[in-house]
Amino acid sequence: MTSPLRGRVYTFADAHQGDYFCRVIEDCVGGSSLEAHDASLRAMQYLQTGAVRKMDEVLQAMDSQH
Repeated sequence: MTSPLRGRVYTFADAHQGDYFCRVIEDCVGGSSLEAHDASLRAMQYLQTGAVRKMDEVLQAMDSQH
């Protein structure tokens, strides 16, 4: 059975291959285990440096846009 986060890694990879600029908020997603969660985030970070972000970083960046 495929874990929900594993499916997100493939979606992320598909978007990356389609030349999309991708970001994932690491403290807003989960996996079937902590190991699966961490492995998926490492895979996303490998594809796009800076892809994995924390919610506080994203909110701060959004606030600075105004």
